[in-house]
Amino acid sequence: MARARFVAVGLAMVVALGQSVPPAEAVVPQQNTIVVEPADRATDVAPDAPLRVRIEDGTLDEVTLTDADGRRIQGVLSMDRRGWTATEKADFDKDYSYSGTATGADGARLPITGTFRTVTPRLLVTVSPRVAEGGTYGVAQPVWLVFPKPGVPPRDRAAVEKAVSVESSPVTEGAWAWIDAENLVWRPKDYWQPGTKVTVRSGLRGVRFDEGVYGKNDFTRNFTIGRHQLVRADTGTFRLIVERDGVEIRNYPASYGDDSDPKRTTRSGRYFVMSKQQYYYMQRYDFDAYWALRLSIHGEFIHANQYTVKDQGRRNVSHGCANLSMKNAEDYYRIALEGDPVVVTGSAIDLPAKGADFWAYPWPMWTSLSAVKG
Repeated sequence: MARARFVAVGLAMVVALGQSVPPAEAVVPQQNTIVVEPADRATDVAPDAPLRVRIEDGTLDEVTLTDADGRRIQGVLSMDRRGWTATEKADFDKDYSYSGTATGADGARLPITGTFRTVTPRLLVTVSPRVAEGGTYGVAQPVWLVFPKPGVPPRDRAAVEKAVSVESSPVTEGAWAWIDAENLVWRPKDYWQPGTKVTVRSGLRGVRFDEGVYGKNDFTRNFTIGRHQLVRADTGTFRLIVERDGVEIRNYPASYGDDSDPKRTTRSGRYFVMSKQQYYYMQRYDFDAYWALRLSIHGEFIHANQYTVKDQGRRNVSHGCANLSMKNAEDYYRIALEGDPVVVTGSAIDLPAKGADFWAYPWPMWTSLSAVKG
């Protein structure tokens, strides 16, 4: 990117090639210096780049930034009138021009000029959080952003992460973590308080995701945290207990994964309801799962299984899911929310802290996955 252009009137210091300023000699600031950003004649400028004008010694009278079609970029002057900042972003693949005037400290009228061109993207990517506008979710609900393959390389992750924020009332401690190149997730340190209002804001339009790849959209998404409902799934007692605000409201007989086969074990740990489907076809097992609630991308669900009703409450025979009767599965499905926590105990194998099992990560490990340090 080209260096910033300085438009100066008054005293200037000229240094001949091959000469240097003696170390003891102070450099005298130039008077009436106007700096435009991006620099004059800059090219391949990202739309999220700062659009600013400032004068070192004087005041700005009027600043205008327009594209080649005459559309004006809105901006505001600082209280001391020494700075102007755009309040909206530039578009892709366009030419822009600064114009206006300033008044120097000596009263001289100074022109404001400068041009730049924004980048032509190779690919534009739309990103949205996996929550619905105005939706209500359980107390373990994360904010989950998914980027298409190959995702965001390490060099660009900090800029992406800084462009999104999570605000809540009441204020809730939480952090972003890069699970991998394709998944950026914000999780509270502890479960949300019931009734929390959450707003997710994105300034991803114009942010670089990779070489030639940029964000296409900004967004704002609002959602609410509902009641505190938690499932305690005990593989040792073959029960699935639902608690709401600390009070038991359901107690179902269940059958979990067969512990004699490590590949079928329902692993102990903290899960959350990722999604709900009244019907889900499990291709691997050629099985029609009704009233299915996904707990993990690795295949754990709570769902109806009429073939294991005789075992529910007595022994664990499933391939890793929590099996309920058709009646009990439907009953639980109808009182569950996406984002409800599910805590599994009694298994011989623990849920590892990796992938989309976000609540399996210890907090220090989670925060270490942020690309923004300090």
